[in-house]
Amino acid sequence: MGKLLKRLLVTAIVFQLIFLFSVSCYAKTKIRVAYIVDVNLTPFFVALNKGYFKKAGLDVEAKEFISGRDSYTALKAKDVDIHTNMGANAVAKFYTQGIGIIMIRAWTLPHFKILCRKDAPFKSLKDLIGKNYAVTSYAGTTFALSAMAFNALGIDFMKKVNIKTVPPSVMRVQLDKGALDAVMLWQPHVYKMIKTGKYRALADPGKIYQDVFKKRFFHGALGCQKAFFDKHRKAVRKYVDAIDKGIKFALEHPKEANKIQASYMKGYTADDIAAIRKSWGDGWIRNDINEKQIEEMQFMYDQMVKYTKYFKVKPVAKELMINP
Repeated sequence: MGKLLKRLLVTAIVFQLIFLFSVSCYAKTKIRVAYIVDVNLTPFFVALNKGYFKKAGLDVEAKEFISGRDSYTALKAKDVDIHTNMGANAVAKFYTQGIGIIMIRAWTLPHFKILCRKDAPFKSLKDLIGKNYAVTSYAGTTFALSAMAFNALGIDFMKKVNIKTVPPSVMRVQLDKGALDAVMLWQPHVYKMIKTGKYRALADPGKIYQDVFKKRFFHGALGCQKAFFDKHRKAVRKYVDAIDKGIKFALEHPKEANKIQASYMKGYTADDIAAIRKSWGDGWIRNDINEKQIEEMQFMYDQMVKYTKYFKVKPVAKELMINP
């Protein structure tokens, strides 16, 4: 009887170990993901909707933010692990400040526009010298890209333009009142404002940068907490792969992808998303970070150091751009 009990006990322990091993193999890695409402999120929303993250063993908790100011606060507080569409400039700013944020993928999405009232007399950025101009924050792409565009045309952005920081929701009101002369915004905000018939695009800052410098401006990036990256590198790789699957689906099935995105964005229809995407084209980068991207990113950072006080320490792109 003693031998039988011993065998049963050993068998029970073996089955329990097998069960625990199986559970550990299939346990999902939780990733808290910040995102700002933006048209370039189509692959992210597709990955959520199609279950690409779940199939990869990831438990993604999506956290929506209105602007970079709020999402970056959460990032610095370590309330999120990955920021799926943060500014490439913001990644470098955090990195040079000793805040452990790295870039695991770069984006170049030319959907930022400088807007003004339709009845405004402005014909070019030179007409904004001495005028009130709004960006959403000094930490975000709206500021960095504005500085690049103005300075590329020979205008000292920091000295010649009255820079204000204003939330997207308030910009329209202040334009109407005359408190602001022009603003920098991204899609879908650009589409929504132009659709009213009261505003127009004065300039495409990304195109100005590319025409003058003959290089891409990297508007955004997948930012990741370095500590999370080091601990869960395989999970981060799976996250990027799921995003790539989302990009592939969005390009091969645009109508369905637009419907999926519209379901996550209040106030926008699939037709709205289609019109917005048509206005900027395909800017998703579907390959890992490479030497050409690092060289172009470094050039971009060098221009920011030259024209603004954005960085206290010069960023080194190859140190903060890391493939999972």
